[in-house]
Amino acid sequence: MNVYKLLNHPLEYIYKDLVKNGISVLDLGCLGFKHYKKAKELNIVSKQYGVDYADPSENVPDDFVFKTADLNKEGIPFDDDMFELVFAQHIIEHLVNPIEFVSEALRVCKPGGHVYIEAPSERALVLKGMSFNYDQFRSISFFDDPTHFFRPWTAQSFFRLAQYFSCIPVRVGYIQLRILNLFLPILLPILKLLKKDGLYEGVIWAAKGWSSYIIIKKPLEVKGKPRFNYFYPASRLKK
Repeated sequence: MNVYKLLNHPLEYIYKDLVKNGISVLDLGCLGFKHYKKAKELNIVSKQYGVDYADPSENVPDDFVFKTADLNKEGIPFDDDMFELVFAQHIIEHLVNPIEFVSEALRVCKPGGHVYIEAPSERALVLKGMSFNYDQFRSISFFDDPTHFFRPWTAQSFFRLAQYFSCIPVRVGYIQLRILNLFLPILLPILKLLKKDGLYEGVIWAAKGWSSYIIIKKPLEVKGKPRFNYFYPASRLKK
């Protein structure tokens, strides 16, 4: 079963329409090499790069360029305008300066390229914490992960952030399969009884829209790091 398609996940759109042979892809927080493996599964020949805080040493694929960096203290260790596609999946919520991080992701993105960002949404604030199998480090509440900083992200906040950088919010929203909410009263007690922590977490995330996301396009005329410009829409100022 294609879970991405079932959820209408934005990654389904990315893998179908944006990931092409020959492009350069940067995965920020790449441990596990999920996007690299997905490209291989789809027989897409792309140039794959990644950055993470931890060093996976001998687990790095031979055709993958890996660099270690603490993104709370350093910029992204690649040149300007280098990648057609930049992934930042559940990274921004671990950083003390998320706006600077987004500016860095846009800096290394080529003009006309795309940046995908996914993070816990505001809906993660109202859920109770994980209540079993603590040793698996699952997150139901935003506060289950002690390394989460600052704030969750709404679709509106992602949209506005792209606009503040004079970039294009191609797609923005929540990753959700609403119909699952009908089955939660039955599913969750069963999954908890069976100690299926991974399914328990995944079902709640999908049902509640635990994650928000944005796909940002860097305009062709913008090179390097775009300038951040806080503003109100002109239509609002006229009122």
